[in-house]
Amino acid sequence: MSTDADYLNFKRRFDQSHRKLKLPPGCVEEKPPTATNTHLFSWTFDWVLVFTDDNKYLRVRESHEKAAGLALSRRMGFVLHYGPIVQRDTDGNIIRQSNDPVDIRIDNSHGHVHMHYQAPDPHYAQENIKGLTLESLDMLAFVRAVFQHRKSGKPISEILGFQIG
Repeated sequence: MSTDADYLNFKRRFDQSHRKLKLPPGCVEEKPPTATNTHLFSWTFDWVLVFTDDNKYLRVRESHEKAAGLALSRRMGFVLHYGPIVQRDTDGNIIRQSNDPVDIRIDNSHGHVHMHYQAPDPHYAQENIKGLTLESLDMLAFVRAVFQHRKSGKPISEILGFQIG
């Protein structure tokens, strides 16, 4: 999992990379990168990008907590999601249901890291994924891979370099 010494280190690293990131045409930050800093060593991060041409979205959510016995934090929970927008609430916020279609979703909900690829089920555990370590995939690498996939038309599996099986 990604490790940052603390929230300030995380924010500095993210802000540098975010400034360099060029959003493709038709991509808007529906929810700008938002970090809720609950403590120097504990925070949550959320970011939502929407692609207006085909009604898809990309969401990054991470939670970071202090590592036991160490003076640093690490990413404890995360979701890297890309897929179609199926539903919105009355305020316009995207509502995601577990059975919604998905292009790719990597998360560690239910206590273990896994991938959903081209469908909400099955959940592919790390031992079924070759060529990509799910737990260490950086959020910005995921975002750039989605951008490259959209621009090139290449399968995201090819861009991220993984195979299922």
